[in-house]
Amino acid sequence: MQLEGVSRTFPTTRGSREVLRNVDLDVRHGEIVAIVGPSGCGKSTLLRMLGGLDAPTSGSIRVGGAPVTDTDARTAVAFQEPRLLAWRTLAQNVQLGLPRGTRRSARAGADRVRQLLDLVGLAHAADQKPREVSGGMAQRASLARALARNPEVLLLDEPFGALDALTRLRMQDLLLDIHAAQPTTVVLVTHDVEEALFLADRVLLLRSLDATSDTAASAGSIARTIDVPGERPRDRADRALTELRAELLQGLGVDTHHHNNPSEETR
Repeated sequence: MQLEGVSRTFPTTRGSREVLRNVDLDVRHGEIVAIVGPSGCGKSTLLRMLGGLDAPTSGSIRVGGAPVTDTDARTAVAFQEPRLLAWRTLAQNVQLGLPRGTRRSARAGADRVRQLLDLVGLAHAADQKPREVSGGMAQRASLARALARNPEVLLLDEPFGALDALTRLRMQDLLLDIHAAQPTTVVLVTHDVEEALFLADRVLLLRSLDATSDTAASAGSIARTIDVPGERPRDRADRALTELRAELLQGLGVDTHHHNNPSEETR
């Protein structure tokens, strides 16, 4: 995935608001990239443009060398809310993510759905509806649906942000298991610095271009890129990750000396 000079401006009642400015980024095949930054700096806007759900005001976005002009099968998005259809079973919700050709072949579609549910540990809950399962199970079904079309790029917008702490840790481990079993490029937006460092090959710090201005009123851009050392899965208590966490929190403007658990400030 390649981004060149990507900017996004939205019209407002007072004229316009520039949310992102001149974002350049190359994401390698199979890489996991995490994007962190203050609220209002354009993280979700950037992710929506990567998925073709929004278009840049200027600049270009390419996946596999071809431009992103609309939603297509090369990318899939999973959001903070599972967004499952309440009247369908988990299996039927996952089925909605299948390519059209697979959906027309009942046997191939059923086999693929079973494979995906097994991958996310939901084979036993295939016939249950969203209201009958936990939030973590619903989010796993959402991930399975996103993977159903074998996307080249998986886009995750705060996918575990609404879950309790223990379930969030389990979902992070599950994402790494899924990535190992079905390698794909992953771009993850998160407020959780520890999550970013545990999962990603690189962490991008998105910040206002004008550090003295209100982030809600100033365009965001990539202020820093951090390469995360070590092979996955990583030791969450690794000293190197702890040091990188402190660097990222400092870049986000969090005073780590006054917080026992500073990462909470970024969630």
